[in-house]
Amino acid sequence: MARNMGDRRRQRKAGGGRVSVDSFSDLAFLLIIFFIVATTLMQSEGFEAQLPSATESAAENTQRNVPTIILESNRILYDTEEVDLNELRRRLSELNLADQEERLLIVRLQAMPSVPMSLYYSAWAAIANTGGIVVIVKESK
Repeated sequence: MARNMGDRRRQRKAGGGRVSVDSFSDLAFLLIIFFIVATTLMQSEGFEAQLPSATESAAENTQRNVPTIILESNRILYDTEEVDLNELRRRLSELNLADQEERLLIVRLQAMPSVPMSLYYSAWAAIANTGGIVVIVKESK
């Protein structure tokens, strides 16, 4: 009887530290499938923007009056005149940017650091939706 108990203890010690890892591979594959499905369901929202070509010279740009939009805090300035977002959209649509050639599509956009992202996005979208090309003004230090 004592001998049988000792044999059982030895058997337990020999195989007692094993952990079944078969289910870990199943779990890993399920996680991979989940992330593949989850990332394909995510869609980023935005709008299409056309950037100006690098071949345009600065002299061509100064020959015409390029509309300038300045964003300060919660204010929108269109060529130094304060307007709201609807007025900005109306003025941009009056320019008929969609019917112009590429070098005439440029609209300058200058934003101060205190401008909310929603206002910046709305102004950019207004320019892009009317067919304009956004040129971002960055002050040099």
